[in-house]
Amino acid sequence: MRRIPTQADVAARAGVSRALVSMALSGRPEVAETTRTLILQASRDIGYRVNGPAANLARRRTSLLGVVLQDVANPFFSEVAAHIQDAAEAAGLTTLLNDGRRDAAREAQAVEVFLRLRVDGLVIVSPLQDAAALTAIGRQAPTVVVGQPVPAATVDFVHNDAAAGGRCATEHLLSLGHRDIAYLDVAAGVEEPLLLDRRAGYLAAMAAAGLSERTSVVSDIAADGDAARLVLNLARRPTALLAHNDVSAIAAMGVLAQAGIAIPGDISVVGYDNTRLAAMPQFDLTSVDQPRARTGETAFALLLERMGGREPGRTVRLEPNLIVRGSTAPISST
Repeated sequence: MRRIPTQADVAARAGVSRALVSMALSGRPEVAETTRTLILQASRDIGYRVNGPAANLARRRTSLLGVVLQDVANPFFSEVAAHIQDAAEAAGLTTLLNDGRRDAAREAQAVEVFLRLRVDGLVIVSPLQDAAALTAIGRQAPTVVVGQPVPAATVDFVHNDAAAGGRCATEHLLSLGHRDIAYLDVAAGVEEPLLLDRRAGYLAAMAAAGLSERTSVVSDIAADGDAARLVLNLARRPTALLAHNDVSAIAAMGVLAQAGIAIPGDISVVGYDNTRLAAMPQFDLTSVDQPRARTGETAFALLLERMGGREPGRTVRLEPNLIVRGSTAPISST
């Protein structure tokens, strides 16, 4: 029979003391984030699980973690949730998942259900709640938000520098000689700070290149290629498209292909999020990478600290980078 791994085994695997393992897995705030991540990874590697019933009796906890996603159909959100779940399991927590379906009221209801279940903590991924609502949630349970920070001192935030991502994607296209670059935005009226920053990065890069008059922001109504259809009717057809996420970029690629437009020969396309879809051979999509594993693991590490007694209000910013694939190329000379 295979021996059940212990905290001593985790300590040996991670190269730290058993006492430090115990502190990290109980959420003690004095443990460095990098060390906690190392210990959680070692726990997963050897299959260690916290003795849940004993720990719960000692701390009066439920060992439940609530994760609320803005939209489970978006592969970026679901991939972040998977990494949160992996880290939570290593710490002996069971993850409960709820989908807000891009509806603020539904999202608020999901949070309320988790609070009634007395979850030990909440992670809300790209919430539609305003600062006041997030502040109220943070007063009721340790809460970490994956998304753009807002004035809500009772919660922690993990976010990617969205403006830098939009900027680096645009600069990549500029470096390939493109000057007419269109931005495929979310539907008109959607004012999510993170998505606004992606667009702002595009506009800033175009302005820095002296191309403000050649910018074109086109709203995508349902992420089904509507924006790409509008782009095809522009007086000055762009030679490159930057989409606000991979789903929108891939929908646009489908519309362009149906119209007989070659990618990247006629139009280069860049997505955002670098989801698993982007790496599929049929898409081979250049995309801005938000480190999904690190995002999920950092969110859980912050939550574990909060559950261990640390005061709220911490913000961690992660830097994106561009993954270049076959959907972008130098502008055609013909």
